[in-house]
Amino acid sequence: MLRDLSDRAPAPPEPEEPATKLEDTIEQLAALERPPTPLTSETPEERFTRARIYGLIQRQIQANWRRPPALQEVDDMAVILEFQLQPDGTIHDLQISESELARVDRNTLLRPLLDSAQAAILRTGKITGLPPEDYALWRRVRLNFRPQR
Repeated sequence: MLRDLSDRAPAPPEPEEPATKLEDTIEQLAALERPPTPLTSETPEERFTRARIYGLIQRQIQANWRRPPALQEVDDMAVILEFQLQPDGTIHDLQISESELARVDRNTLLRPLLDSAQAAILRTGKITGLPPEDYALWRRVRLNFRPQR
C-alpha cells in the first residue's frame, strides 16, 4: 500500500544559477575569438608594384630560356624555383624545394623543364631595372616558371 507523504514539508528548491544576459555571453564569446587575419598586409599599390617587378624578373629570365627538345610539343607545365637578389639585382642562392624535387622525380617530363629554367636563371645572372626603394619586395623571389611559346 502507498503511504501518504503530504504532511511532510516539501524539499527546498535547489539554488538556480544566476541568469546570464545575452550581451554578457556575446562579450565572452567575442573575447575568445581571434580577429581574422588578413591574407596579406600589402596595400593595392604594393601588390601592383610587386606584380610589375615580378613581370620584369620573369621577362628577363624568359629571354634567356631555351626550350628543351624533349618539350617541343608540351606547354602546360610549370616548376617553382626560389632565389635571392642582391641590392644590385645579382641573382644568388638559387634553390629548389624538397617538395618540388619530389614532384620532378614523379614526372620525368618536368626534369628538362627544371634544368632549363635553372640554366636560364644562371644565364641571366643579374636582373636590371629593379627599383631600389622596393628592395624588400624583390629581395626573395619565388618564381613559378611556366614557359610560353
